[in-house]
Amino acid sequence: MRTSTPDTGLAADSAAYRLPTTVLPRHYRLTLEPDLGAATFAGDVEIDLSVEGATSSIVLNAAELDMFVGPDYLVTIPTVELLPVTRLFRRCEDDEAFREQLFSKGSGRLLYEILDDLFDYCFPILDKIGHKLDALEDDVFEGRSEEVVRDISNVKQEIISYRKIVKPGRATLRVLERHVERFLPEELELYFDDVVDAAERIWDILDNYKEVVEALEDTNESVISHRQNDVLRVLTVFSATMLPLTLITGFFGMNVNFPGFATTWAFWTIFVVMASALVGMLAFFRFKRWL
Repeated sequence: MRTSTPDTGLAADSAAYRLPTTVLPRHYRLTLEPDLGAATFAGDVEIDLSVEGATSSIVLNAAELDMFVGPDYLVTIPTVELLPVTRLFRRCEDDEAFREQLFSKGSGRLLYEILDDLFDYCFPILDKIGHKLDALEDDVFEGRSEEVVRDISNVKQEIISYRKIVKPGRATLRVLERHVERFLPEELELYFDDVVDAAERIWDILDNYKEVVEALEDTNESVISHRQNDVLRVLTVFSATMLPLTLITGFFGMNVNFPGFATTWAFWTIFVVMASALVGMLAFFRFKRWL
């Protein structure tokens, strides 16, 4: 069996997943939920990053976990260290009662615990993508449409990459669900339904995010197009109002004698005609609601 999980659970000392030198952490928000009975704790951490250098892409790293399962054994082979698997292993090492309770229910229950922890690590990433989409929606309608084009593309790429990670796991879980009864007592078979439900919830959320980001992209393009149309409308009005003025000045600017040539009253007459034409055209455009 083979499955993949996003890199939120990768060990911090994995050199391949360290932050680049242009990305600096600025603020940490740590939330802990201690379990005094088991002498353990769980929690979340949010990190605000400052990107000092320009970047053209965002990469959602993923780790692969290969597993061999049998009636009385379970072997896990991750491509890099995964914290959910490591923490479960350490807890089994340190807590004999927990180890006996877990191992007494067979390799299928141990497999369930590993998969459950891995899928639980997916939901914080979904929450962060959701927060990004909310922020992008605010930016689109706050006059930053041109600036968020790259951000929308990056979030869209994250969602596509995430879907590529989750999609093969759904089929694997469905196959595993049909054969897990060989390794799992009958009263515990419902546990794997929870894992399948979690995978389906993740897929449904990603589908929803995909629709949202596509709608945001269309909305952003519409806003940009509307603003460009406003600019073109102003330029068109300017050109249309200048056309009759240019015609009048060109006609009376010919080097020929005409009634009132080289007189003051002719100058003011031409000026009034040009001003009247300008005001008339602007009033017409306003009446048509083109301005």
